Amino acid sequence: MQRLTPWPQMGSNDVWVLGTGDSLNCYKEDIKQLKDNYTTLAFHRAFPHCVEHFGLYPTYWTWYDPDASILGLTHLTNLSVLPPNMKIIIPETHRGSPVKLAKHIKKNGYGRDKAKMYANCLRMLAGLESRGMDVECFPSKSALFVEHTVERKKVKSIGFEERFCINDHKNPVIFGTDNWDEKESKLTYYILPLIQFMGFKRAFIGGFAGVGGRFFDAKWIVTPSEDSVNLEHVKSWQEWLPKLDLDAYTYDMNKQAFKSLVDANRYVDAKEALSISRPRPHITIETKE
Repeated sequence: MQRLTPWPQMGSNDVWVLGTGDSLNCYKEDIKQLKDNYTTLAFHRAFPHCVEHFGLYPTYWTWYDPDASILGLTHLTNLSVLPPNMKIIIPETHRGSPVKLAKHIKKNGYGRDKAKMYANCLRMLAGLESRGMDVECFPSKSALFVEHTVERKKVKSIGFEERFCINDHKNPVIFGTDNWDEKESKLTYYILPLIQFMGFKRAFIGGFAGVGGRFFDAKWIVTPSEDSVNLEHVKSWQEWLPKLDLDAYTYDMNKQAFKSLVDANRYVDAKEALSISRPRPHITIETKE
């Protein structure tokens, strides 16, 4: 398994991010045009459902929740020929031995059943790697557990300089905009820190409503009480983006999740986004063993 080189070495290009929200069905024909031409990042169960619904294998697939990887890993395991231009990228805490992973899972509050489930994920990952699947990982830590031995009331939010220091390439991706907000949307908690780390300069994001169904299952309803969308986190990133030389736009008009981005003139119609987005170049990604 290779280690993803931090973002200054990754080059710069555009990325289309596919979440799991049912609003993506409104842009189905536009998303279909991304196949083979544009860099795409699928999150959680967006893969493998994006294969059936949009006819594309993503350039990158990533996950944070253990159970969100089972279906995709099973799909890849059952293929006779693996997709040649697809990479799996995961935090370093999501790989290694079942013992190390169990510690990560326990720290994040997962139960014993999920620990067993993720041990199975590791076995499938190892099997895919042995068949030539490109699996890369990156250093990370969570703002929720930066100082997990300290009482919660003593833990303060991580500052901008610490979070985005580019002088030390060993710095990990820091998940979470503010400490101890366990209900933060995965858009700001995981996706924005990751694409910044990877070196993308422009992102077109959709499918992170935080409410409603999934594009592959309308009956799978997420209510605000189960997965609240904290617009304050989006506002923080709205202030950080110009400093990071990262343009993040939404082609998804769902106001619940993207109100701050839309209000900041960061909404772009999906068809317009296709016209201005740069096609995927051939990039050699440097990795460390």
